[in-house]
Amino acid sequence: MLRPLVFALLLLCGPAAAQGFRPGDVVPDLPTPRVLNHSGRAATLAELRGRITILDLFGTWCVPCVRALPHLRSLQAQFPELKVLLLSSEPEAKLRAFLQGRDLPFPVIVDAGGSLTARFAPPAYPYTLVLDARGAVLAATDAAALTPEAIRGWLAAQPGTAVSSGSPAPMPAAGNHTTPSSALVRLSQEFAYAVKTGDPAAPFLDRLRALDLPTLRDSLRTNAEKTAFWINVYNAYTQVLLHGDPSLYQSRGRFFSARRLELGGERLSLDDIEHGLLRRSRIKWSHGYLRNPFPGAFKKALRVDTVDPRVHFALNCGAKSCPPIAFYSDTGLDRQLELAANNYLSTSVSYDAAQNVATLPAILGWFRGDFGGKDGLRRLLHEKGLVPPNKKPRLRFGRYDWQLFLDNYKTDPI
Repeated sequence: MLRPLVFALLLLCGPAAAQGFRPGDVVPDLPTPRVLNHSGRAATLAELRGRITILDLFGTWCVPCVRALPHLRSLQAQFPELKVLLLSSEPEAKLRAFLQGRDLPFPVIVDAGGSLTARFAPPAYPYTLVLDARGAVLAATDAAALTPEAIRGWLAAQPGTAVSSGSPAPMPAAGNHTTPSSALVRLSQEFAYAVKTGDPAAPFLDRLRALDLPTLRDSLRTNAEKTAFWINVYNAYTQVLLHGDPSLYQSRGRFFSARRLELGGERLSLDDIEHGLLRRSRIKWSHGYLRNPFPGAFKKALRVDTVDPRVHFALNCGAKSCPPIAFYSDTGLDRQLELAANNYLSTSVSYDAAQNVATLPAILGWFRGDFGGKDGLRRLLHEKGLVPPNKKPRLRFGRYDWQLFLDNYKTDPI
């Protein structure tokens, strides 16, 4: 009989994931129906590859991917025998508009239907594969992490290439800062990404419904895994509900409290995820000071071990005052939450020096206990440099704008 964790990994490997390539696998000569930025024949992937090929799964929406392009261009110039290829599932017109005015020497494979991208099963973006001359995968990483030392080492290992001085630096594998280590966190990211791109949510809801409590408990072991998983599920499911029926927002109390999401043998509400799991059974209307003494076995098993108040800067409830949506990973969670906090607070906190009054967003007032009360909020303002360090400001809390605002995805890197 399969152990629960093994069963979970099998369950999460849908048709696309089953086709993913790991280090050591050989990528077949896949067709490339449309290639931009390339004048020669390019009907198959092999016709584009070089001695060493960087295959970057790319999206114009992915800010880290875009910011890595100058680095890739530098590597291409430094190593003429290197080939850099971009693979994107976005429409050709969008890619052409993006390329216009940019000096990018890379062929761009247009995969408008997404079928080629699905063969590589990117767990998260940015995602880059390094291939040798045979098409075997040498590394799965992200473009920004590639180093000249690593490229030099891979080139030296290819037949017919002189060995250069210096040894290759070890490359991070697929578990770097942007790629989740937990299969369930990866599922939550894929769910959130599918919602962003307009792909059907039903397959992901089916996979979540099929999970059982032992599988969830064995797969979400760390605080970071639990936090990243529940943030992604909350944000994705909120978008699914409101895109499906925006009128649900007319009764917000019901919208957040109705138990609609089937997961692990339970029916969960958005409130269950936010307050029961991410806030460790804290009662919604108590400013963060009171806890539910009877959380139930499911929440006790899957709630976070310690509450990170920065989740309030990551959860998007569909309103205009909500923080933007990002895709969270357990392996880079602290950095991501810190960036989310900095971004949200820098745009929503104001300080009146003459009156010594700091005006904070409403959510900090609603959940002030999570931050250590008003004194904790003042410490937060000092840490972020939002009020002078020698001041103890009076605190006011702004009004929350509940206007429905969907598809508020973060465009800056996080």
